[in-house]
Amino acid sequence: MTTAREHVALVITGEGSGGDAANSSQVQPEVTQGDDTDSAYGDEISTYTASVRSSIYDYPERYGRTYHAYQEGRYTLPTDEAELDRLDIHHHLILRAMQNRLYFAPIPADFAGRVLDIATGTGIWPIDFADMHPAATVIGNDLAPTQPTMVPPNVSFYIDDVEDSWNYPEREAFDFIHARFLAGAIADWPKLLQQCYAHTKPGGYVEFQDWNTWLYSQDGTLPVESALDKFHQMGCAGRHAQGYNMRPGPDLEQYLKDAGFVDIEVQKILLPLGPWPKDKFMKEIGIINLVQMEKAVEGICLAVLTRLPPEAGGPWSWEAVQVFLADIRKDMRNTKIHGLYDFFIVHGRRPKI
Repeated sequence: MTTAREHVALVITGEGSGGDAANSSQVQPEVTQGDDTDSAYGDEISTYTASVRSSIYDYPERYGRTYHAYQEGRYTLPTDEAELDRLDIHHHLILRAMQNRLYFAPIPADFAGRVLDIATGTGIWPIDFADMHPAATVIGNDLAPTQPTMVPPNVSFYIDDVEDSWNYPEREAFDFIHARFLAGAIADWPKLLQQCYAHTKPGGYVEFQDWNTWLYSQDGTLPVESALDKFHQMGCAGRHAQGYNMRPGPDLEQYLKDAGFVDIEVQKILLPLGPWPKDKFMKEIGIINLVQMEKAVEGICLAVLTRLPPEAGGPWSWEAVQVFLADIRKDMRNTKIHGLYDFFIVHGRRPKI
């Protein structure tokens, strides 16, 4: 099985082609075969491998937070320990909201196919899936190498950008493709779904689990002048205006239909923010959501507000962001504000014919 670092080298070297050579005005040098008996050949590979590692592990830092190095700037949130902790809490939140199920697609208990987890983050979903289905082959990909090294033997992690062209050959098509939490991370959703369709085996499934990140209340308890509402209007709307869908959840069904998937099923789950619900289960969900959102807001605000153009009231200083964050977190804990998010689980099947 290809290791994560081997695939890293493949992906990065693949970028160097730079586009359509037929349209290039540059003279292309003649490519000749090197002498693989040359002792310098191994040194050259070692040097290149070290350069690749450096380009991936040399994390840029802003405002005390660290970010992914490969394809720097493609994803706006940090990749440091604080964010990884939040992502694991996020995983637990959705796991509980889904009644302790990893997925809703009709995958059999004895599943032994190939699985791809897009933008895997900490790798916790593919690890859990691999433990549940030890005969499956599970791959997780992400822009940052934030996954653990001690994993089940049927799990591999690749450093990859899912918005680039996928390099998996036809013989490595997937029986199940899964993705979560891509709100604000994808510039071209139709292209992503088309690539999913092309790399899913006939009869195989895809499942996307994602947010509508706009908070709302059913009883009018979220004032428009509150810091919490302003955060969503400025943070979420700001990223949305940059061309990254911050509410892909409601659009997932159409994305799958347009790509050609059939037998599409949609489930919507309500996720309260904070401990305000009376129902015991919903209160638990609200508290877990509060914990992860209190951790999330700094990364979102630093990513968006400090880069706002002057005509949009920016850029904000770090100090101004911290004051705003204190007000946001105060509103999050206010039990008089009954905030809700919609979360969607959508799966579909590629036709067999």
